Amino acid sequence: MITVSDILLSKKWLPLVLIIIILAGIASRMVYINADAPQDISISAAIYTDEGFKTYSPRNKVLFGNWKWTPEDEYRSWVNTSPVATGAYTWIFDHFGVSFLTIRSLSVLYGVMTILLIALFLFHCYGIPTALVGTAFFSINFFVIMFNRLGLYETHLLFYATLTFVLLYGTWNLWRRTFPLKNSQSRITLLFTILFMILLMAGAATSFITGFYIKKSITLILVAIIPAIILSIATLHGSLNTRRPIIFSTIIAFIFVFYLLFAHLSFLHTHLDSIFNIRILGTKIESILPLRDLAPLYVFVGKGLYREFIFLQPIILFFAFYYSVYTFYKFSFRQDRISVDLFLASWFFFGLVLLMMLQYNPARYFLMLSVPAAILSARGLYALAAARFSDFRKASRPFAINLVLAIASFFAVLYSAVILYVHIIPFSIRNRLYDMVYPHAISGNLDKALPVIIPVGAGVILVAFLFFLFRKKISNWIFSPSSAVTLLLIIIVFHTFQTGRWIINHDNNLYTVSAELGDTLPENAVIAGSWSAGLVCENRMRALIIQSKNTYNYALLKKIIHNQPVTVYRLKEGNPVREQETNIPLYFAVSPNVIFEKKIVQEFGEFIRPDRLIRNVRLGYFDLQIYRIR
Repeated sequence: MITVSDILLSKKWLPLVLIIIILAGIASRMVYINADAPQDISISAAIYTDEGFKTYSPRNKVLFGNWKWTPEDEYRSWVNTSPVATGAYTWIFDHFGVSFLTIRSLSVLYGVMTILLIALFLFHCYGIPTALVGTAFFSINFFVIMFNRLGLYETHLLFYATLTFVLLYGTWNLWRRTFPLKNSQSRITLLFTILFMILLMAGAATSFITGFYIKKSITLILVAIIPAIILSIATLHGSLNTRRPIIFSTIIAFIFVFYLLFAHLSFLHTHLDSIFNIRILGTKIESILPLRDLAPLYVFVGKGLYREFIFLQPIILFFAFYYSVYTFYKFSFRQDRISVDLFLASWFFFGLVLLMMLQYNPARYFLMLSVPAAILSARGLYALAAARFSDFRKASRPFAINLVLAIASFFAVLYSAVILYVHIIPFSIRNRLYDMVYPHAISGNLDKALPVIIPVGAGVILVAFLFFLFRKKISNWIFSPSSAVTLLLIIIVFHTFQTGRWIINHDNNLYTVSAELGDTLPENAVIAGSWSAGLVCENRMRALIIQSKNTYNYALLKKIIHNQPVTVYRLKEGNPVREQETNIPLYFAVSPNVIFEKKIVQEFGEFIRPDRLIRNVRLGYFDLQIYRIR
C-alpha cells in the first residue's frame, strides 16, 4: 500500500527529515523568546499574567529570601500545591537570574523533550513514516509552539503525562508479548521481564506523581482513558467481550445524561458532596475533577464556537477526532483487537468532551490533548491514504457513533465561519470590532453593539450556510484517498504560515514595559493589581497580587496607601532579615474596561484617574494602564 511519505520522498531520507522537523520545532520555540504570546492562542489574559503568578514565589525566594516579600501577603501562591515547578524555578532563578528568558526556557526544555518522546514512541509503535508525520504535527503546530514558549505549568504537565502514558504502554506491550508465550520461555527470561515491567510501572507512577505535584489536572487524562480501560477489561471475559457495543453505547449515554442533569439541575450536586470531598494525596476530588462546575448547554455551545485549540489547527483536529471515532467503532462494533490507538483515542475524545463540559476551560487546558491529537491525526491521514475510511462511511453505523458524528458535524459547519474569520481578518480590524462590542456587552447595552454584531453574525451565518449547502462535495473531496498528500501539505503550510506571520509581526510589549519600569521607577516600588506579577519579571520591584474574585491583599494595599509600616523581607549578606518599611512607592496596574477587573475598579477607582496614569500598553485584547498611587 502506498503511504503519504512514500509519495513525498524516498524512505532513505525519512530519518534526516525527522531530524529536521525536530530541529525546526526547537528553533520555533526559542526564537524571540521574550516576545508576547499572540492573542489568537487565548482570549484569556492568563497568557500575559500567569507566568508571573506561577513564578511569583520562586522569584521572591531568590530576590528577598522568602516565598513572600512580606509576611502580610495573603496570596496563596503555588508553593504547596506545585512544589516540583516551584523548586525548579527557584533553582533556575538562583543560578541564572529572574527574567522572561529563564522563565520560558524551562517550558521550551519540556516542549523539546515532549517532541523527542513522541518521535521515539511513534517510531517504536508505527515505524518511521508515521513518526515523521506525527512528530511534525506536534513539532510545527502553531498552537503548541506558542504555549510551549510560555512559562505555564501545562507544558510541564504535558511532558509528564506523555511520559506516564509511554511507560504504561511499554508495560502493557511487554505483558502482551510475554505472558501468552510464558510456557515457551525460560524462568530467567520471565523473571527479568517481570522485573523490567515493575521498573516501567514504577517509572510511570513516579512520572504521574511528579506531574500531580506540578498541577493536579493531570488526573483529567487518567479520567479520560477510563473508557478505554473499561473496554479493554471487557475483552478479558468472554461474556463481556461480546457486549462491547453495549458497553460503549452505555458509556456515551452515561456521559450525555450525566451532563444534561448535573449541568442544569444544581440541587443534584449536594448528593455528590461526600464523593467530591474525598481527598487523594491530600487534595479534594472537587479540586482535581471539577464536575460540580459544568457549563449549561447554551454556554457549552456558545463558548464551544470560539475555541482557539480548534480554529488554530482545524484539519489536524478533524482527523484526530474522526480517527478516534473510527477506532472506537472498530473496537466496539467490529471486535477489533486492543491497540494503543484505543487508549490514544480515549485520551483525546473523552478528554475533549470533559474539558468542553467545564464552566472554566481556558485554551491552555486543551494543550493536554495535543499529543494524542498529533498522533491520531497522523494515523487518520494514513488511514485516508490507504482508503480505510470507505467502509466506515458507507456502512450502517450504530446510533451512538452516528450521534457523536452528527454533533461533530454541526460544530464543524459552524466553525467554518469562525476559522475564516480568524485567519482572514487582520488583528487590527478584529481588535477594533472587539473594542466596539465588548464595553457595551459588559455594561448590558448590547443594542449599542448591534451595528457590529448584526453584519458579523450575518457573515457567519452565510459562510456556515454555504458550507452546509456544499457539505457533500467538501466531504467527498476530504475523504478521497488522493487528497491525503494535498491535506498533508495544507497542514504544513498552514502552521508554518501562522508561525512565520507571528515571527514577522510579533510584539515585545510585556517584556519592554517590564524592563522600562525597572529603569524608571524606584527599585523598592510595589506594583499592585492582577497584572503585577508579570510586570516585575524584568526588574527587582515587588508585586502585590490583587484580583477581583477575591479580597485578599486589599487590606495590605490600603495599608501601603496610608503609609502605615509594613514588615518586609530583605537579603543581607545572603540571609533574609525582617524590617519595617514606610514610604513605599506604590503603583497600580489595571485594565479598566474588562469585566474581570470590575470589582477592582469599583474598590480603587479614586486612584484610576488620567492625572495618575504613567503608562498605557496594549497586550492582545487588553489595554493595560499603570497608575501612580503614592
